[in-house]
Amino acid sequence: MLTLNQQRALHSFREFVFPECLEKLRAAASFDVSLEVDWDSLAEIDYLHMIVPNLLKVYFIPLTEALRQITVDTLGSNALRNSLRQIVIRNSGHIRDAQKYSVFENSTLTLDHLPNANVDSVAQRVQAILRELESKL
Repeated sequence: MLTLNQQRALHSFREFVFPECLEKLRAAASFDVSLEVDWDSLAEIDYLHMIVPNLLKVYFIPLTEALRQITVDTLGSNALRNSLRQIVIRNSGHIRDAQKYSVFENSTLTLDHLPNANVDSVAQRVQAILRELESKL
């Protein structure tokens, strides 16, 4: 169960930041891909003051950039639209490495990473998502 402070931090992100993230993500994908976020798993108690930059850098910026790079042409856009049905964002509590961060199977791209680990490794996460998607599209 989340504490009141965790609930407030997540609510603030969901209310004021997430709508723009979702809009950018769907624009980068070139279609309205389904997105499921396990919000409770993203609330790290010791890092609430960093929730906005951490969630952006760990999940939303790399994902949007990777999708943008894939959909740079019609071939990429069509491949993504025909293969990707859902994106899941979560923190199972143990993944800190960009190389283990993304899995694409059964038409679902899952991003699983600690929201407070290796936060500034944005480029590595973009590359990890690209490798995972491009190898399976």
